[in-house]
Formats: sequence, C-alpha cells, structure tokens
Amino acid sequence: MRAGTWKAARQVRRSQQGLSKKFVDYSLVLQKQSTLFRLNLWIIFAKLKNSPPFFLLPLPRRPRSSPHFVAHIRAWFGLHLDELALYLGVSKSLIHAVELGQRTLTPAVNTALLPLLLLLPPPKVVAAAEAAARAEAEPRPLPKAYTRLAPALPPGTPPPDADELDFRRRVCQQQAARALAQAAVLARQARVAARWAAALPALLPPDPDDPNSAPLPDPDDPTAPPAARALAAALALAADPDDPTRAPAHARWLRSWLAWRARPLSPADVTRYQHLRARATGLLAEAAALEAGGLL
Repeated sequence: MRAGTWKAARQVRRSQQGLSKKFVDYSLVLQKQSTLFRLNLWIIFAKLKNSPPFFLLPLPRRPRSSPHFVAHIRAWFGLHLDELALYLGVSKSLIHAVELGQRTLTPAVNTALLPLLLLLPPPKVVAAAEAAARAEAEPRPLPKAYTRLAPALPPGTPPPDADELDFRRRVCQQQAARALAQAAVLARQARVAARWAAALPALLPPDPDDPNSAPLPDPDDPTAPPAARALAAALALAADPDDPTRAPAHARWLRSWLAWRARPLSPADVTRYQHLRARATGLLAEAAALEAGGLL
C-alpha cells in the first residue's frame, strides 16, 4: 500500500514537472502574444508553485495617442462607423483601422472626407460646446413655491423607518439618473441635427431634377470657396464615363441622406424630453429631502 502511494505521488510530481516544461516551451514560442495570454500563463505557474520567467510578466501599457481626426468628425456629426463608411463609400473595417492608426486614408477617401473636415470646428469650440451641453443637462432646482415644508409633527411622534427612507432615496436617485440619461440621448440627437442643418449649404449637391439649380465650381478654380471646391471634387468621384446616370443618382441619394441627418426632433420627442427632465428634477428633489431628514 505504501509503495503504491509513493508511486502515485511520483507520477503526479513527474506530470507536474512535465506540464511546467511544456508551458515554458510554449511561452518561448508565444512570448510576443497579448498581455492577457501572458497573465494566464503566470497564473498557471503560480498554481504549479514555480516562479514564472521574466518574459511572462505583464508588459507596461503603451500611452494612448490622441484620437484620429476621423474620430473627431464622427463625434461632432454623431456618425457611427457604418454611417461614415456609407457616406464615404468604403468599408466599416477600413474606417476602424484608420482610427486605430493601422491604415491610412487613400487620396480618394481624403477627397470625399474633405467637405466634412472643413466644417469641423477647432478643438476649443468643440470642448466649449460639450461643456455647455453638460451644464444644460443638469436639472434645475425647483422654485420656492414647490419646496414648502409640511407642518411639523407634534412632539413624541415615533421616528420614521430609516431603512425605508434610505431605500426610497436610492430608488429616486436611480430613477432620476435613468431619466437624465434618456433625456441626454434626445438632447444629443437635437444638437447633432442642428449641426447637420448648419452644414447643409456646404454639403448639399445641386439638385439634378432642378434645371435652375446653380452648378458647382471647378475643383481647380482658386477663386471658388474651399467648401464648394471640396464638394465638387468629392462629387466628381461618383461620376462614371460609362454610366451617365450614376452621378445624378448619387446626388439624389446624398441630398436625401443629408436631409434625413438634419431632421429636427419630432414634437413627440420634444415632449418626452421635457417630461424626462421634469421627472428627474422631482426625483432628485425628493431624494435630497429624504437625505436631509425625510421632511416633505
């Protein structure tokens, strides 16, 4: 019995040693893999009670670089990857790789993107707009007419249930945060639509169905405005010598797509936004009163 136990223990020890050697061999081959893989191997070595080699330790993270200007364009105009890819006529994976710095924009994509790039405000203006939006999103305090306290209870009244009041306070805070988040989505939609509406004069191509529509200048005309020249160069990419209907069809699609992006909020959405703001203001006022002592 003792001999069998010693033999089994020796087999377990040999299997652990062989497993440790296997992981060392694999790590020599895969030492350039991700940090997560190295960390998993480090955990396995810790379980085997063996000190891991130095190359399995987590690598320091690289400092994050500033976002690509394509990401700034998407953020300002509220475009997803697939939406900007549709506007430029490229794949979504290309836009994603460009933002990560793995790919570069081709001259044709640069030409198609130039009209939007010219409309992008400076970083200080973007930061000021975002700060103003955050300040506007804060709920306003209630008027004094709605903050009057109820008559005080007579002396000797039993104290309230503190746990119940605290639970209600936390419920009010959570519901107010949810309402403010929903209102922030609607407010961002309205801001993005206003930006598109302001950019329409510089982005709309001439109406191919209107003979009185003013044509765009030549892209190489130095006396023309930069925005008009950029739009003319971008629209020239859609022209096909073998298909004269392609350019007018692209102009119709682009006009409808831009008009859809610039549409304002519907009256129902505006009503819902005001209701969410009012509900969040009331809930936060109730939570503040409960935190002050539950006197309403």
